This record gives sequence, structure tokens and C-alpha cells, in this order.
Amino acid sequence: EIANAVGGNLSRDFSIDGIQIDSRTVSKGDLFVAIRGEFNDGHDYLEQAVARNTTGFLVEDKKDLKENVIVVENSFDALWDLAKAARARLTAHTIGITGSVGKTGTKELLIKAFEAVGITNGTVGNLNNHYGLPLTLTRLPKETEYAILEMGMSAPEEIRPLSKLAQPHIAIITAIAAAHSEFFDSIEDIALAKSEIFDGLLPSGTAILNRDDDHYEFLSAQLSTNRPDCQLLTFGTDPSSDAHLLSCSFDQATNEQQISAQISGTKIDYKLSLSGQHWALNSLAALLTVHAADGDVEKAADKLAEVLPLPGRGQLLLCSTADNQEFTLIDESYNASPAAVEAAIRTLAQLGRDRRTVLVLGDMRELGTQSCEMHADLASTVIENGIDLVFTSGSDSKALLEAVPRNLVGCHKSTAIELKFPLLET
Repeated sequence: EIANAVGGNLSRDFSIDGIQIDSRTVSKGDLFVAIRGEFNDGHDYLEQAVARNTTGFLVEDKKDLKENVIVVENSFDALWDLAKAARARLTAHTIGITGSVGKTGTKELLIKAFEAVGITNGTVGNLNNHYGLPLTLTRLPKETEYAILEMGMSAPEEIRPLSKLAQPHIAIITAIAAAHSEFFDSIEDIALAKSEIFDGLLPSGTAILNRDDDHYEFLSAQLSTNRPDCQLLTFGTDPSSDAHLLSCSFDQATNEQQISAQISGTKIDYKLSLSGQHWALNSLAALLTVHAADGDVEKAADKLAEVLPLPGRGQLLLCSTADNQEFTLIDESYNASPAAVEAAIRTLAQLGRDRRTVLVLGDMRELGTQSCEMHADLASTVIENGIDLVFTSGSDSKALLEAVPRNLVGCHKSTAIELKFPLLET
């Protein structure tokens, strides 16, 4: 089946139950696809894959491989051909998701929500690019009923081919914000690039947009112009939203967020083990998607409390100093954008109510020539939310420390590890 899908030369019949492109993760039962990438050539790691008892190989050059081999002209193209074949055999309801912020968290909420409805599979980790999405598709069991596919980008014309490969029934854009902005002339260009997800929507598909987003009107216009056959649904705090957030509050005793919302006119109350209004809005996007797929929204909402923060994306850690002074650490250390940091600051203020709040930031990356300005602009969010002290490390983040009032200044260091003792002495 694989050889036919990729037009390859098969050495002999063999069976596999997994597909890998990283020689460090292969094992017995896997097919190792040796891709010639920008920085590495998988063919240089065939010996390592053999040593890990890999069952089969898809390669451009057999080298010393003697059996269980499929030879192709271009292994990257073969991966995409295999993904197309995998998508063609799927009967699943397919959901595509992108956005400048919130897409990975919303993807996790979607997977959990749809598990209440049927057999659900989707993107693992952040396998959302031109390698990750086709790899995800090839791994989907054919009995999958709901496929959740994340799509990321760092430049224009990257989402379009991913969406056309995925062919989603439903496409979600979580939010538009300054992320990877060194590769774009403006935030409007970022919005335009995200709207490429509409191009892959199946006929009469559904697009789900954030009604609160500053670029909502632009995105909805792109949809109506380019895909007039598709339906538009919205989520947000705006009362006109199809999924309308009524309230959210965090219970520190249970570490749960209590949410009330209306989805297509029906009120629903549920809990999240995730803090911050941005998580509440992400959960609305997930439940609205279940509604759009004719699933049971109440059952899906009950499952959402099982989603726990991903590493570096809002984990709450109870810590103590050497002299047994306890404090709560909110780990938001995953690479972030200004919008994500603003959300983190608001969450810090919400969880730290009636306690001292300390913000510790490294540099935000890929912001281009406006990086220092974007770091400094965070000062207004710091002040509005009553943060008590700010510490920074790196280079551009120093602009934030220079922009906040003097009484909020902790200190700045070149590296994060240098902040250890100043922080512990605070």
C-alpha cells in the first residue's frame, strides 16, 4: 500500500505499524522515512535506525540496506504522497486549527472534547509544519472518527498547502497577534497568511473565528470573498458570538476555573483545570466546534476539566525557598508572543490577588526591528494589572524594565540563570 501510494520500488512485502522521520525515535514496527532536510539528511542516520531494530525504510539511496526497503526519487515528496493517501482513506470529520496564539492549547482541548463524542486522534506535540502535518496524517488510524490537525507557520504561503493537504470540514483561527513578525511587513499580513486555512476547507465547510479579535472583520471578509460557500461561526465575549463567554473565575482552593457560557443560545456551565480568560475562550472555540460537528456539547464540556497545562504553558508549581517560604510559580516559559505574555500577566494578577506578584521574563523572539518597542509596550499591561516587581533577562526585554515605574524594577541580567539569586533574595 505504501509503495503504491508513493510510487516507490519495493524490495519485498513487509508490515509496519508506525512512521518516523527521526532516527532517535524509531523502533521495531516502524517505517523510517529518510528525509534530506535543510540541516540534516536522514540517510546519514540509517545505521542508527538499523541499530534500533527499525522494521522498514523509505529512502532515496539504499546504501547498504538489504531488505524491507522502498526506494523513491524524493523522500520528502513521498511523505506528502503518503499523507495524501492517508487523508483519502479517512472518513473522519476533520478539524484544522491555526492562529498566532492559543492554537496548541486549543488543539489539546479539541482532542479531549471530541473524545467524548467518538474515536479521536490528532496532532501530537507541535508537529504542525510541512514535516509534522503530513507525518500526523500518515499516523492516523483509518477508524478515526474525528481528526484534529494543527497548522503552524512562520512565513506566508505555508498554511495554504497544509490546509489543502488536510482538507478540513471545520477550520479554526484562534487569534491574530504579532508572532514571527520579523518575517512579515505588518500584522495585517499575518492575518492574511492565517486566512490561507480557508483555502483547504471542504465545500460547504465551516470557519470558526474569534469575535473579539481586532482582525475579525478582515478575516470574515476573506472568508466571504474567497469561500462564500462556507459557514461562519464565532466565539468570544461579544454578546453576538455564537459561543458567548458569560463569566469565568478561578477557584484557588480547587485550582479550577468555573466557566459559564452560551453556545448557540444554550447556557452551559463547566470547569477547566487551566487558569486565565484566554483558556476560557479557547475552550469555547473547542465546544463550538463540537456543536458545528453535531456532537454532544455537554458531554464534551465535562471532559475539558481533564486537560492539564502543557509544560511551559501555564503550569502551576508550588515551591519553597531554603527558609521554607512558599510561593506559586506559573511556568509560561514556552516561546511566546506579546499577546501571549499579556495573557500571562493578566493570569498572574488573577491568581496572585491579595498576594505579591513577580513577573520574570526572557526575550520574546522573532519580532524583528520592533522587538524592543514591543517589549516596552508590555509596561502598560504590567501597570494595569498591579504587578509588584519585574525581572528580565536577555537583551530586548531590558526595554520593558526601562518602561515600568521605578518602584516596579527588580533587575535585569544577560542570562536567566543570573536571575536566580536576585529573585530568591526578593
